[in-house]
Amino acid sequence: MGTYIYLSILPNQISRAEWEQVYEESLTLLNAFPFAQIEKREYFGFQVPVYTRAKELTEKDRYWRISGDLQSKQFAESFKLYRDLEKYKTNRKGETSDILLADEHNTVSVFDSKTQGLNYHLYILAIAMLIESRFPKAALVSGDIDYLQCVKAKQWADQYLSSPIELPVRVHVDSLLNRINDKNELDQIAAIEKWLIADAEDIFRLIYERFSREAFVTWFCNHLKTYSSPNMVGAVKLFTYYLNLTNDIDGLINMACKTETGPKIFGFRFDSGNCRHVDLFAT
Repeated sequence: MGTYIYLSILPNQISRAEWEQVYEESLTLLNAFPFAQIEKREYFGFQVPVYTRAKELTEKDRYWRISGDLQSKQFAESFKLYRDLEKYKTNRKGETSDILLADEHNTVSVFDSKTQGLNYHLYILAIAMLIESRFPKAALVSGDIDYLQCVKAKQWADQYLSSPIELPVRVHVDSLLNRINDKNELDQIAAIEKWLIADAEDIFRLIYERFSREAFVTWFCNHLKTYSSPNMVGAVKLFTYYLNLTNDIDGLINMACKTETGPKIFGFRFDSGNCRHVDLFAT
């Protein structure tokens, strides 16, 4: 268990010159915050790990490595970025032009480490967001992040960059829907469930508010049918989300008990959230 930041790319969809330009932008952010790295120094014949300010390293390749920050003096796992795109190139075939449509085995991991939520989490996130923003269909940020974190990271980064960055597609439903607007409603809903990083009840609300009643009912009934009992936790959450959002008991009875394509539940009782001892029966 831990708190992660992930960044994946489709390296074959990025030019070497474009990558080097974004790497230079990342150095701007590297120097804008007291990131720290761990390096070994010799004292009295012993190699001792020392906490120093992170900077670009040029031992063999040009890259930087971040493990924490000098403000908090805390550190977790290291994040590294190379200037040379060839470090991430592969011979994988079948790469698509949009990372949202790519199989996982066709993507390359750039960041895959724990920050454990320490002080440098927000600023590493900003660098990951920079890369996705410059390559919106060839890079993808994910991990233990949320919309408000990303807003704060953007506000910080935009102070230092020549052009602003965008919020990651996985926390911004409008951007996500724009990427999949050629799909039918049920496929769009499936994409939201797969990609959007948000609270489950918030995702439920988005689906209810942004799609047609027909698409919502079909999606809702299909979900209910995956549960063997209406008293299972997942089913109860669906009932609770719907009633908290709409207070429409008749509509819930119709979907759960009467809709031809629904689960046709005869009756059930549940206690959850704002709904206490709710009895639903088909009539």
